[in-house]
Amino acid sequence: MGIDELSKIDLLRERMDLSYQEAVELLHLTEGSVVDALVLAEAKNKQAQCSWEVRGREVVAKIQELLREGNITKIRIMHEGKPVFVFPVTAGLVGVLVMPKLALLATSVCLLGRCRIEVERDYPGDPISEA
Repeated sequence: MGIDELSKIDLLRERMDLSYQEAVELLHLTEGSVVDALVLAEAKNKQAQCSWEVRGREVVAKIQELLREGNITKIRIMHEGKPVFVFPVTAGLVGVLVMPKLALLATSVCLLGRCRIEVERDYPGDPISEA
């Protein structure tokens, strides 16, 4: 392992808060390309974030934020480990189907207190699944 490779590992660790092992694995997967390793690390971080703890009034805002991000195929609202609302998200039907459900959800969830939002995402052409 040369000094150049160590500097690449240090750069990845600094920018993406990775362990040495994670940085080495990413560099190995990307054949030493720091830029590709950064993109791959970012994609893995984004994919890992698939659930959030929120309070009643924050639920609707968080769901709207997630819908703007895109790539969501299903949203689940959980309370005390049990599903309260589960609905699929189809790109063309987001406004028509989801918005009325969000209004109902806002009213109901405010009564529940803390909830967990879980999402399923679709990553077409995801470099992680191809690696």
